[in-house]
This record gives sequence, structure tokens and C-alpha cells, in this order.
Amino acid sequence: MSDTIDFVKENADNFKSWANDAHKAAVDTWNATTTAASDFVSDVGEGVKDAGKAVGKGIKDVGKAIDKFGDKFSKLFGG
Repeated sequence: MSDTIDFVKENADNFKSWANDAHKAAVDTWNATTTAASDFVSDVGEGVKDAGKAVGKGIKDVGKAIDKFGDKFSKLFGG
């Protein structure tokens, strides 16, 4: 038992260093993961916003086409 205690005492600084390195690696991994997730969500949000703009423009264009069709139809039948 005393050999184990002596081993732990002699290597305490190494254990502390390993624990600090493991902690830093875990924190760095967490930060990288949350940054990547945040960037992904932001990119998806921008994509959704762009899609919404495209749909809105498409609806406007359809409305304009319907107006033109109505004008032609009206002229055709003397309106």
C-alpha cells in the first residue's frame, strides 16, 4: 500500500497536468462544437430568409402576370 501512496505522491504533478490537459481538450471540443452548431443554425436561418425572399418575389411575379392576363382578357372582350 505504501508503494501505491509513494507512486501517487511522486506523480501528483503529472496527474494534475494530465487532468488539466484533458479538461482543456474537453473545453476546446465543446467550444468548437457549439461554434459549429451556431454557425450552422445561422447559415440555415440565412437560407430560410433567402428562400422567403425568393418565394415573395415569385408571388409578386405571378401577381403581375395575372394582372397582365386580366388586362389582355379585358381588352379581348371589350372591357
